[in-house]
Amino acid sequence: MYILLAILVFGILIAVHELGHFLVAKACGVRVDEFAIGMGPAIWKKQKGETLYTVRCLPIGGFCAMAGEDEAGEETPPVTGPPGGAGVFPPEGKQGRPPPFSGLIARTSTTGV
Repeated sequence: MYILLAILVFGILIAVHELGHFLVAKACGVRVDEFAIGMGPAIWKKQKGETLYTVRCLPIGGFCAMAGEDEAGEETPPVTGPPGGAGVFPPEGKQGRPPPFSGLIARTSTTGV
């Protein structure tokens, strides 16, 4: 019983975590190709707009596949920012340097440290 409860709790945590990636990507104008809860073969799929939403058979993870993540994939168009004209950080700051803390943000968002 405790094992099933632990799987359920971790599944909910993972779903909320991946939803955060999804919402930030959409807010920044990044195309999300697939939003999946679980791993393994898909047991439910729904295509809505540019995103494929899936639930997979093994409740041990999830992912949010964004445009440009697949190194071997096709060429993706540049990020234009979110709809409505609000901008995203420019690739370089005013003095030709990256924005402050960009390296820290990149490292902590990918490793969770």
